[in-house]
Amino acid sequence: MYLFAHYTAADVIDLDDLTGNWAPILDDDDEPLMVGQMSMLQRADFSVRGSYTVEHEKRCFFYWTDDNELVFRTPDERRFGLFRRENDGKLVELIPGISVDLQPALVNGCHALPTMSIFTLTGADGATLFAITYDSARYLQAYQSNVTFTPDEDLSDWDFFVAVKRVVDELTGIARLIPTEPIP
Repeated sequence: MYLFAHYTAADVIDLDDLTGNWAPILDDDDEPLMVGQMSMLQRADFSVRGSYTVEHEKRCFFYWTDDNELVFRTPDERRFGLFRRENDGKLVELIPGISVDLQPALVNGCHALPTMSIFTLTGADGATLFAITYDSARYLQAYQSNVTFTPDEDLSDWDFFVAVKRVVDELTGIARLIPTEPIP
């Protein structure tokens, strides 16, 4: 499946969900890829099915599989199936109680690092499934200095980890509040 570099909406790669192997693809001008302003729910039905980011020279991926499973894949090849969209449109939470947290990174547990944040994926039992400290200021700066004509653009369009949190929060709410109703 195709994924794009989250903050650039470019640099499309082809990721093999079974192996985690990926390769860059060349942009074919005859068939442009649908990349950019599109919600994660919409991406489930397009050729570019998610995005990735590179932190500490390693990639994190967030995408829909061909089997309608929303996956978060870590740089160390751990694969977390988060949600599945059923054929009838219902949304199933694959890791009940999953949550995502974003916090300022701290030095010695007390002083904030002004440019760094910690992304944490947590299970229902409160156990940390994955955590990464990353330079969130570079995405904030890019977002604040961007001049586009997209009226509803927000930080999640730039910061991969903010986007993951936003989607997980939204889909968790849908799956928990309306567990028997199809999603749009």
